[in-house]
Amino acid sequence: MQMRSETLLLLCGLFFLCTSCGTAKKTQKNNSNKTTTTVTTTTTETKPTEVSTHPPVYIDGGFRKKIFYAGMQNTIKIYAEGGNTAHLEVSVSGGKLKPADVTKGLYSYTDRAYGLAVEVVAKDTASGTIITEIFDVVQIPAPDAYVWTYKKILKGSYAEFTADDFKKQNAVILQHEERIPARCNAETYTVTHINAAGKRIVHKNENKSGLFDETTLAMISLTEKGDVFIFENIKTTCSPFPIKNIVYVIK
Repeated sequence: MQMRSETLLLLCGLFFLCTSCGTAKKTQKNNSNKTTTTVTTTTTETKPTEVSTHPPVYIDGGFRKKIFYAGMQNTIKIYAEGGNTAHLEVSVSGGKLKPADVTKGLYSYTDRAYGLAVEVVAKDTASGTIITEIFDVVQIPAPDAYVWTYKKILKGSYAEFTADDFKKQNAVILQHEERIPARCNAETYTVTHINAAGKRIVHKNENKSGLFDETTLAMISLTEKGDVFIFENIKTTCSPFPIKNIVYVIK
């Protein structure tokens, strides 16, 4: 009886051991079949936003910048670099600013009043950029006077003539050292001729274009070496300022 009991216990122990091993193997097999999931993250690079640019706008008053001459047509250039100017809005705080050739950015400014400061404004409607320049409206300065040949280009400042060269001249020419948007004529002036003996002849020349009249031409025709010619009281309507007298000693 005792032997049976021991045999039964041995069989039960073997059965339990086998069952445990099977379970362990099954668990190990199940664990080996687990799926590993890998998550990949993709980073997208953001491109910077493109900023549209516009060419700079310029206001150019020409040779004499920031100056307008009263009573004259003053040309001014308002333009966008390398582009058409049709998109520019142009205005001025005083006087009249008229388009001359918008495709080239050319405008004409006129005003009879002087002693003012006017503001020229150019707005680029494409970019919203606003450019301003201040211009002084002034009177035309006094020109310099020379004896020369009418409508012949003046070559330098002639202060000396021989008698033969002086006899070939026929007018008092007015010219500014810097560019001025006006032609100035010596409308009246007084001519004084003093010869070598000290004899003096005085005549008022009133030719509107500055040309010598018959009396002045007759005086010039008598020119000799050592004579002195004085041109004074020179008047012109293009400038209110006095013009310096000119004196020639004939060589």
